[in-house]
Amino acid sequence: MFINTTKPKTVVPGFAHLPIRSSAATLLPCFHAGHHPTVCSLSQAALLDAERTVQVALGKASMVDDLQNKNQELMKQIEICQVLLKMLPSYYKHVHAHDNTLITKFYGLHQITLRVGKKIYVFSGMLSNFRKITLSTKSFQDLVKDLKNMFPL
Repeated sequence: MFINTTKPKTVVPGFAHLPIRSSAATLLPCFHAGHHPTVCSLSQAALLDAERTVQVALGKASMVDDLQNKNQELMKQIEICQVLLKMLPSYYKHVHAHDNTLITKFYGLHQITLRVGKKIYVFSGMLSNFRKITLSTKSFQDLVKDLKNMFPL
């Protein structure tokens, strides 16, 4: 049994002989409790938590598999651009009607042709009205890579 030999600065009311910094080994005999039931209950709780965690992880894994399969089927049937074109009118009306919306505001994708003939794509938008983004890219492929990195699915 571990006993704290340093003098206590503060004392627990009702337990003048025990310092606050006493270990569990010192407190257990005072409450007529052995360490065995405490250790067993702690380990059982840990095992139950671990079992719940495993069950949740398995459930999430099966959900991800289902979503991936459904997403592949969706992509076969409908192109993403068709979905976006259907969403744009209601998106524009909502953003225009509500200035303080928390929906991400996109100001557009602009193609700039320089005098040299080089084309630069600039994507500008506002993430949740807090941070403005402006991307200048050399090619459309670079723009797609930047957007995928910025907005991971």
